[in-house]
Amino acid sequence: MVMKFKRLFLILGVILLSLIGAVGCSNAQDGNTTKDTIIKQKFFYTLQEAYTNSLLNIEDLEKIASYHNNGQQAKGEINNDIADEIKLTTAHNMQNDEAHSDLNIAAEDFAITRYYGTYGNCVVFMIKNLCFESPAEDLGIIDVIAGVDFYYSATDRIMVWEI
Repeated sequence: MVMKFKRLFLILGVILLSLIGAVGCSNAQDGNTTKDTIIKQKFFYTLQEAYTNSLLNIEDLEKIASYHNNGQQAKGEINNDIADEIKLTTAHNMQNDEAHSDLNIAAEDFAITRYYGTYGNCVVFMIKNLCFESPAEDLGIIDVIAGVDFYYSATDRIMVWEI
């Protein structure tokens, strides 16, 4: 009988410690972890959305188009912490997309293939899912944003991340 009580107290103690540990990791405001809170607060924009929302102006678009259309990148490199956050959010978004929810996608499955610079508080880049193949032929797609042409040979698009 004493043995049963000891076992019961041990099990209850483990459960209590587990609950305390889980509460200690969560955000007091909404119960989410800090990582989930960061992901929920960040958004990706297309060039058109960034321009429409005044995150980029015409001069920014022209500079980005010059880099992109001539196969160049901005001088310097994207900050590693920002790159990691972008990859983490991309993986999170794909995991929560019904079309990809059955895939086991992680931040490591993505690579930022082009960095076009930081404009104000926006990072402009292209990202690729390393698990998916792009078509081998040149697709010859032209997007026109505020009169500025962006030429794409594959399905990947330029994205904007607000810091």
